[in-house]
Amino acid sequence: MLALASGGAGHRHDGNVVWGVLFKDPSLPGGLLTLAATLALIATAKADEAECTRFFGPAYRDYMQRTRMFVPFLF
Repeated sequence: MLALASGGAGHRHDGNVVWGVLFKDPSLPGGLLTLAATLALIATAKADEAECTRFFGPAYRDYMQRTRMFVPFLF
C-alpha cells in the first residue's frame, strides 16, 4: 500500500483504458460494451474499497477522502 502511505496518485482505480478504446473507434456495440465494462468496474471498485476499509480501517477511509475514485479532481 505504498500509495496509501505516500498520499496516493490522485485516484484509486484505473478504468481509463475502456474509454480510450471507445474514443478511438466509436460505435454502438463499442458504446454498449464500454457501458457494461464501466458498470462492472464501478461494482468491482466498490467491493475492493469495502475490503480495503475492513483491512486498513480509518487509514483507508482517510485515503478515500483525499483521493478520487477514478479520475483525479473529478470522480
